[in-house]
Amino acid sequence: MAGLLLARHGYANDCALVVPMLVFTIQRHSVPRWLKFWALVVLTPAPALMLATFKPFVGQILVVGFVIAALITELTLRDARRPAPGGVLPGAEG
Repeated sequence: MAGLLLARHGYANDCALVVPMLVFTIQRHSVPRWLKFWALVVLTPAPALMLATFKPFVGQILVVGFVIAALITELTLRDARRPAPGGVLPGAEG
């Protein structure tokens, strides 16, 4: 994923690198609906077709934006599941 985020290119073959992340995003129950919808959009041929145009900026934003949003969402979900310093999960009564 780092190569996709840091490279100055974004081609249709780069979309294949994101497919496992898209599938896992759609299958997880804790992921927000808007991110699942975004994953479905990126799974369609539309981003690859947008990347094949003379101005691929929209396709690049669609794919790279999803990767960034998914990574940020995963970090926030992971932090929410992390136990508090006392060993109690947030929101749990004890």
